[in-house]
Amino acid sequence: MMKLMIPALAVLGLAACDEPADQPEKGADVAIVAANDQGKRVFEAAADGKTGAVTVTTPGFDLNLKLPKMALGADDFDIDGVKLYPGSTIGEIRVDAGAKDKEGDSAVDVGFTAPANAKTVAGWFARRFTQKGITFEREGDTLTGETADGDAFVVELVDETVDGAAGAKGSIHIVSG
Repeated sequence: MMKLMIPALAVLGLAACDEPADQPEKGADVAIVAANDQGKRVFEAAADGKTGAVTVTTPGFDLNLKLPKMALGADDFDIDGVKLYPGSTIGEIRVDAGAKDKEGDSAVDVGFTAPANAKTVAGWFARRFTQKGITFEREGDTLTGETADGDAFVVELVDETVDGAAGAKGSIHIVSG
């Protein structure tokens, strides 16, 4: 559980990065959830990318504050050194440090948009994964594989208009056992 908690808390800390208060763009939403062995939630933290509101909830303690929005892009996330497609913007990060999943007990989900169509972005990921020696399978615009640490991942892409131009909406799901 702590393996994903520490990096996740660091990501939540990025919410304090300086960004102009009048910035009209939506920042990234971040959510972190941890549960004990019985499945009871023992820690929750969230940052709203639109308002900058941050909440932290643990048994007996609640914290609510407002920080500047954070903007996360292509260089702020990677799978074994493979970053997001150039020009991509992260819209959401969710970390479930105690969720029991079919393939493990911790999960990270990242939602992003890319400035190219799904086929192009999927091909870009496939080439980078191959260059890095990452084992994966591709079916259409979905790539499924395993990191060097043995964590399962799925990258799913669909075509979507981004800022009035052809683009892709993507999601990455990583499960750690």
